[in-house]
Formats: sequence, C-alpha cells, structure tokens
Amino acid sequence: MEGSSLFVEGRNCWRRNRAARGAFLLDGAAYFEAFEAAVRRARRFVFIAAWDIDGRVVLDRRSSADESGTTLRRFLNEMVAARPELEIFILAWDFAMVYATERELMPLFSLNWQAHRRVHFRMDAEHPIGASHHQKIVVVDDALAFVGGLDLTQRRWDTEEHLVEDPRRMAPGGDPYRPFHDLQWMVEGEVAASLGDLFRRRWRQATGRKLGVSRPPHADPWPPRVAPDLESFTLAVSRTEPPYKGRRETREIEALYVDIVASARRFIYAESQYLTSHVMEKALEARLSEEAGPEVMVLLPLKSSGWLAENIMDAIRARMLKRLRQADRYGRLRVYYPVVGEGRPVRIYVHAKLLMADDRWLTLGSANFNNRSMGLDTECNLAVDACGDEAVERAISLFRQRLLGHFLGASPEEVGEAMARENSMVKGIEEFRGGAKTLKSLEGNSPEWLEPLASDSRILDPEEPVELDRMIDQFVPEDEGGNGRPALLLAALALFLICGLAVAWRWTPLGQWLDLDAMIQRLAAMGDSPAVPLWVLLIYSVGSLVMFPITPIIVGTALLFDPFTGFVYAILGCLLSSSLNYGVGRTLGRETVRRVAGERLNRLSKRLAKRGLVTVLVVRIVPVAPYSVVNMVAGASHIGFRDFVVGTGLGMMPGVLTLTVFSTTIRSVLLDPGPLEILVLSVVALALIAFMLWLQKRLSRHAGEDAED
Repeated sequence: MEGSSLFVEGRNCWRRNRAARGAFLLDGAAYFEAFEAAVRRARRFVFIAAWDIDGRVVLDRRSSADESGTTLRRFLNEMVAARPELEIFILAWDFAMVYATERELMPLFSLNWQAHRRVHFRMDAEHPIGASHHQKIVVVDDALAFVGGLDLTQRRWDTEEHLVEDPRRMAPGGDPYRPFHDLQWMVEGEVAASLGDLFRRRWRQATGRKLGVSRPPHADPWPPRVAPDLESFTLAVSRTEPPYKGRRETREIEALYVDIVASARRFIYAESQYLTSHVMEKALEARLSEEAGPEVMVLLPLKSSGWLAENIMDAIRARMLKRLRQADRYGRLRVYYPVVGEGRPVRIYVHAKLLMADDRWLTLGSANFNNRSMGLDTECNLAVDACGDEAVERAISLFRQRLLGHFLGASPEEVGEAMARENSMVKGIEEFRGGAKTLKSLEGNSPEWLEPLASDSRILDPEEPVELDRMIDQFVPEDEGGNGRPALLLAALALFLICGLAVAWRWTPLGQWLDLDAMIQRLAAMGDSPAVPLWVLLIYSVGSLVMFPITPIIVGTALLFDPFTGFVYAILGCLLSSSLNYGVGRTLGRETVRRVAGERLNRLSKRLAKRGLVTVLVVRIVPVAPYSVVNMVAGASHIGFRDFVVGTGLGMMPGVLTLTVFSTTIRSVLLDPGPLEILVLSVVALALIAFMLWLQKRLSRHAGEDAED
C-alpha cells in the first residue's frame, strides 16, 4: 500500500526514528570534509565504530595530499585539547593483525594510539571466530551521525570526478591508488541517538565498561556547508549481528534487502563490493523470471581487491551472475563496472553498499551483498521508505540520477530526462555509455579451475559462525588467574627487538631479503655451500619475528630444493620460527601479547592450556589469525612447549608436504601454466581442503564427546 511502510521493527529493522535532516555524501572527499566539520562542532563526545581506522590519514586534501597536513590523529588530539568537556571513543575491529601490511602499526600494538588522555581507543574482539566488526558509524553528541561504507582509513579518499591521476589520492607513505567510490549517510535527530545507543552497547560488550556520557542540550553539529537532501523524515536502523555468548543473532538487513527486492515494481538499482549472497541470488532470480518484473541494474567492481577475493569471491560472483542471466528471460538485467579515462581507461573500485527501488526505498550502510554481511559480521544500515511522500521520492530520484550521472559524465538532469524519455532506467543509461567516464558491461567470467572452489559459497563466504568457536569454548574454562608477566625490562627489550626488526624490514634492505624472488636467487647462487641450511633457517626465523607470512617462504623453499630436502628444510624452519615466536610470547607475557594481538586472541590463549596439542593442531588447520600471532599467543598461555611443537608439526605437515612434493607442478604452473599442471594442482588443493574439513569434523565430534563427559 502506498501509505504503509515496509519497515517492521523486529523483522527488517531495529528501530524507526525521525530525522530532522539527512544528506547523501558521495565519495570519500565529501565524507572526510563533513566529518571534520562535524567534530569541530562537537561539545561532549564523538563515537567512532570502525572496521579499520588509520591515524595517519590526511582529512583535508582540497589542495594537496601532503602528509604534513592535518592527520586524523592530530586532528582528534587537537579537538579534545581545545575543549575540556569533549571525549572521543574509538572502537575498532580487533583482527588488525590479519591486515598488518595494509594497516597502521600504532593501533596494532595498542600504544594508546599516540592519543590525548580523552581519546579512548579500544579493539573490539567480541565476535565469533572468522567474523569481523564491519560497522562504520560515527556519532556526534547523539545529535548527528554518519553511517555507510567508508572507514576513516587509507585508500578511501576520492572526489566525485574520480580523476585518472590525482596527486591527492595517496596512501600514507606516498603510495598512489586507483579511483575509489563509496557512499555515506549523514543524518540528524533522534536516529543519531539510536546509533549512539548501538555504540554504547558495543563498547560495554567489548570493554566491560558502561559509557556515562550524555547528550548536551541544544547540540547542533551539522556542518553548515552541507546542504540537506531530506528534511523531517523517518529512517529505519537495520543490523546484522551473529549469535555469540548467548546473544541471539540479528538478520534485519537480510530481511530488509529481500523485502525491498520483492516489493519493487519498476526498477532495482544496487551498488556493492561483492555479489555472493545466496539469499540475494534467489530474491533477484525470482524477480527476473517474472514477465512484468522490474528492471535490475547492479554496479560492481571489475575485480575484487586482493588475490584471495579476486580469485575466490569473484569466482562465486561469476556463478551467481551466470544463474541470474539464465533467469533473465525478458532481458531486464544489467551488470556494470565503472571506468574513467580515454584510450586505456582506469577502472573505478566500487566499495559502496546501496540498494534502491522505484524511487521509494533506499538503504545504505556497511552491508555488502555477500553471505558474511547477512549473518556473520556486524553490520549497520539506514533505510528510508517514501510512503507516498513526494519530497522524499524526489530526493531519492535525484540521488540516483546524480550517482549515475557522475559515472557517465552527465548531469543529474540529463540522466533524468533520458530515463523519462525512454520510460526505462537501463535504456536511459545506454544513451550516455561510451564516453571518457562510462559504465562497461561486466561479464564476470572466472577461470574454470576455480569453479570447484566456488561450488558452495557458504563454505568460502560463510553466513554463520563456524563450529570451531564453540569447540574451543569447551576445551578449557575461563582462566581468571594472574597473567604471570615476567620482568618489565625483559618485556620491553623483546618488544623493542620486534619493533626494530619490523622497521628494518620495511625501510632497509632487509626487506629485499624477504622478497620471494630475491630469496630464491640468493640461495640458488650459494649452490652446495654448507651454509645453505643455516641461511634457510635464518630466513624462516627473521620472517617470523617481523610477521612476514610463512606461506611465501615455504613456497620459495619448495621451488628451490628437491622435494625431500625442501620438506625437511620447511618443517624445520616452521618449527624453529614458531618456537622463536613462542619464546617471545612467553617473555612478553599474556598482558603484553593481549595488547599486541587483541582481546579475541587473548581469549583464545586461555583455551590453549588443557588440551594444548589438539587446540594447536586446530588453529594450524583453520587460520583464525596470522602464523606468528598464534605462536606468540601460545607462548603467553599455559600451553606446554612439547604440545606446541608437536601440534605445530602435525598441523603444518599436510600443507608443507603438498607444496614440496608437488613443487615441480607448482613451478610449472607459475612459469609456464598448462591445462595438465593446473588440473593436478587443483586436485591437490581440493584434496587438502577436504582433509582439513574432515579433520575439523572429527575434532568437533571429539570435543562434543568430551562435553558430554
């Protein structure tokens, strides 16, 4: 019904709140500027919930990306220093170590974020194994809030122009990155207070402490330079939260997405970083198969970011696109990716999470169209339903035209006129395609050898917590005893050594020694020198201390030596390097390792003691955290060294054996890949995955039997 809202609290939303004003912030430059302006007007508090945050990010880049400009860290410190009543609370996902090469080191080691005493920084570890805190929320004085796909971190800033080359588009350190597209809400009113409540609850769960700050009277942090797109309207707050520690799961965003798709009559417009959700696939298939269903346009990146996502998530996406096209019997589906530039255009990376339908419904937030966002990660979206309000409908329609126009090099008015003339969204878009800024059709093909890995998206893109988390909970009861910290001087010296090696690795020629190609060349040049074994073990040892991934070193060993020698070197290297990390963890103590690795891994350390051998074996098979981090956590826990070494050896052996025994095939695939080599390697990889899954199942059953006892 025209006047009946689609939103139902407890089903597809948490709360429905009034908003005095709302604005759509298109791309990172607009968000960073609005964030800075809002915080400058803050009086009592600022809440920041993030998947990632980087204090080195320069906020104002209107003139340049000079790193001497105001960084986020400096800006926040200056704000609280200037206002004695202002406090800033930052809550970041605890698994920063997994992304150590992409993230700032200071939050990693939790050195108070080089912060003023009223800038409170905490890592949030309250989630199941394999999950993440993916919400991107900022709340100012419970009066204004930001929600969307953007974190205050590196490689997010860009303008609407998405210039091919923009000297301001630089990561900390001066590394340029490709054009980047994302979206953010800015809203004012009681909806901001609800988002403040959401943050307070997460803060209490993560830290055990209740936030006592309250909203100041007459707060008005709205940035004067931002014109509102909407005024006096109703917003729904929708969430995804996994079941954890007795808390029930919340799948409001999944229900919201399905309800909007099912309710659309004329068109569905979506932007997402991923397209792998089986629930979204079924919902879209149903609409495309209807004779008089809506047009469907989906905007995606050409390729996902990172090797794993590009090869696995994009393979799952390819299968989904194939099924959607099979369901599209009436030719209403369009899937595009944006590019900019003539001659050799540069692709724009799509990071937004947006769903619109009929210029009536719009939802924007942190949730992608993947399984994780439906049930495993914490997410937050805002949504609006026009319900016959013409002003809201006009605002949604204009935003859609503005979005498409900025991808097609056209004005919002030109896009709107073309769509009205054609009485079709997709036909109107066709009039503008082919220019310097345009949308290209995304075929979404993937290599055939990846097809078996993408056969079940719920394995590689899970929507529920893995059973392993409950299994580990059963190993050992919570240990509330002392932390057994060694002398402060020893801890300081060990930490200084690690930091020194990390600095040397990143900014001295030492980093070249850990380059895979350089390592192979140097060792190969030594020939049969008796020093070769020592150099191999040294590389493993130094690599583990600077937290260099262990897999590339094993691959290099497999490529350089014959299978037997490579296997022996790799196993000995793994055992030696893990033992060194174990010793560092034992020296630093549990409290220091907690600061380095985060609360989530600290909780794991409490469960490594009683059944240490089994647990170490499990965490080797299931990568719950980086190799070096698990080693240090084990050292800081009560696990015995013998159990640690045996568990590490047994857990690493299948992977090492596969890489070394099939080193000839791996070398052929890397240097001159052919169908046979790729087929053999694929079969081996699938067999290894099957073995891991079987072992997980056996261990889970064993843990269940122990629980019954």
